[in-house]
Amino acid sequence: MDPLNDISDVFQEATRTKNEIDDLLGRMEEAGLSTSRSSNLTTPANRPASEGSEVAVQQRMAMLMQQLVKLTNRLEELARGPQGSPMWRKRAARMRDDVDGIKVSTDRLLNHIFRTRQREKLFGAKNSTENGGDQTAESQLLRERQALQQSAGMLDSILGQGHATLGKMTQQNTVLK
Repeated sequence: MDPLNDISDVFQEATRTKNEIDDLLGRMEEAGLSTSRSSNLTTPANRPASEGSEVAVQQRMAMLMQQLVKLTNRLEELARGPQGSPMWRKRAARMRDDVDGIKVSTDRLLNHIFRTRQREKLFGAKNSTENGGDQTAESQLLRERQALQQSAGMLDSILGQGHATLGKMTQQNTVLK
């Protein structure tokens, strides 16, 4: 019998895939948190290898999620068919809930890691050793202040451009009347 036609085999494969995704999520969370906490250990020399393995992990996660969605769809299809009993329909519904929960967890984790890295890029790592030594809290706050002032300057520039555009549009509107 084809393994994708037996409901128990599909359920077991979906469970294995779900467990693998859970393990991968745990490792991604640990890696994401340890990267943000110990960014002073990341140097330009070892960063590309780390980013490469991170991309591989994200690709593996995407592939496993696609596989889990397909298995869950197949499980639901078989549960509605002649092999389906109320027990299998409940298991299929629970598996669908698990898939939805995993999607939410994955999105939340990736967003958290992305925001943390963006903040580190903007304000710099707290204990960066790339500049030759530990920075004091005051120097870190000074760098953050400078970055915020630069951002404020950019926003003022954008606001000025918007104001100029509005003035030109108002002028054109007056000419057209």
